[in-house]
Amino acid sequence: MPLQITCPYCQTKQLVPDDIGGHGVVCAACQKVLKISAPAAPVAKPVAAVPVAPLARTVAAATIAPAVRSGPRRPKTPWTLYIVSAAVIATMAVGISLAVFFFRPGREPSPSPQAKGDPPKAKKNADKSTAAKKPNVDPPEPDTVDDGADDLFEDCVVTRAIGEPYRDGQQTKVRLEFSCVDPQKLIKEIKVAVWTGDIGAPKAASSRPPRVRAGDSPREEIAVPLKQNRGAVEVSLPTLPKDKMYWLQPVLVHTSGKMQWLAVEPWEPIAPPLERQPATLKHQFAGGDRKVQLSSLAAVALSEEGRSKPYKFKVDLTADLDETVSSRPLEGGASSSPPLPGGASSSPPLEGGARGGGGDAILRVKYRRIQFEFARNGIPFLITERFDPALTAMSRLAASWRLDPTGTLSKPAIKLDGLDEDVRDDITEFHNRLALAMELANLEFPNRDLSPLQTWTSKRSWNKTTVEMTATYEGRRINQNRDEAFVTIRGTIKSAGFSKTGQLEGTASIDLKNGFVMRADLKAETALTVPFIGADNLSALGVLEVKMTRDAAK
Repeated sequence: MPLQITCPYCQTKQLVPDDIGGHGVVCAACQKVLKISAPAAPVAKPVAAVPVAPLARTVAAATIAPAVRSGPRRPKTPWTLYIVSAAVIATMAVGISLAVFFFRPGREPSPSPQAKGDPPKAKKNADKSTAAKKPNVDPPEPDTVDDGADDLFEDCVVTRAIGEPYRDGQQTKVRLEFSCVDPQKLIKEIKVAVWTGDIGAPKAASSRPPRVRAGDSPREEIAVPLKQNRGAVEVSLPTLPKDKMYWLQPVLVHTSGKMQWLAVEPWEPIAPPLERQPATLKHQFAGGDRKVQLSSLAAVALSEEGRSKPYKFKVDLTADLDETVSSRPLEGGASSSPPLPGGASSSPPLEGGARGGGGDAILRVKYRRIQFEFARNGIPFLITERFDPALTAMSRLAASWRLDPTGTLSKPAIKLDGLDEDVRDDITEFHNRLALAMELANLEFPNRDLSPLQTWTSKRSWNKTTVEMTATYEGRRINQNRDEAFVTIRGTIKSAGFSKTGQLEGTASIDLKNGFVMRADLKAETALTVPFIGADNLSALGVLEVKMTRDAAK
């Protein structure tokens, strides 16, 4: 520590180093040499008490490093900040871990516990609120036939047909018909379970009744009387609520008392119910152009020597037609027919004697579009592109039939003049198949008044067979702004050269105002040929499905 001395010559006070004791020093004021003795005890005062201390200033500047003074001094981080940061990071890690655990996929959330003092009503209201937000997901249907139901009715085949709904007073009813193949006589009884419910997937067969879903109406079981493996029952349909469907499920009762619920699909009528009212079913030769959609689907099986399974062929033809009724007689017999006039021409309605051929008229048809498919065992068998020339040429041709006063068609004709020989045979094959479908779909009219459920019969030649038909007038209704009569058809087909008699069944709708068949859906068991597989077409008993839709005349 510096020592403070006083010069004995000039009385000037000044500081000297503390280790100068025993040496001489020059006075800064008078320049005389002063001898400093080593003091026994420090007599110097603290440097802070010196008013002017040049040495002290020099020492203070020396204690600051020049490198540190080149920038601002960095403040020290308090240790508390490190502790807080570590706590925050730890809390976030724990939160993420809990979220991953409680909300992992597949884990159902646990219900929140009810407080000890909460009233039960509060929990009940909370449950209602939660249930309202849950989607209405139906539970899965039972699996296919289970519990040995498969073996319960082994070799049994049950076929169900749903009729057309009709009004009976204030009730809407529908007729269900059943036919059974039961070689071992295992079926003791047939019932029908009836209810309304949500639109859903078809229900599989099961040995248990289908589960009752929310929104289903009460179920009613109705017994079906059986006689010679056939039965029918009139079912009263419950009122159909909005966005619901009918379910009509057959139930088989085994001789042992066990039951099996058969497969079922939801069902809804596509047209209003029939009214059991009388109507006049009379064919009319209405003029004007009409659009017709016609389809012919033939399915036939042919056996081959040395092959255990027969070949199954399907020949499918669909056509869009333009037709009109004309009094103009056929030209050149059954071998030709003049083409239809172009444009949107129309002819007036034909009356009594204004028809060619002794009360008959001519139905002329122009083929607009034709599609052809040929398959063997479910696989396309022929390259249908090879028939494109014939189908294209046929779309420019016209055909004709003789139309008698009862509405039946006969003597089909088509003009092939000017066509290449290569396409004539194919066009003839296509035309003959469509002609058979057209003739079968045009029902013979009774031309008289009929009461509901009254029948009439007819007999005619068709496809080298004899068709005997019984038609039943079921009722009438307004459907799509047209007054129509609905008819069911049953009959037999006797084919030459075959001992088995084929069956004919189907339905037809008749335009009562204009007097023609507006829709027909028929299935016939008859002798059918398989074309294009040999020099001579092979023939066998098969099934022909015919569908026709005819628009109103313009």
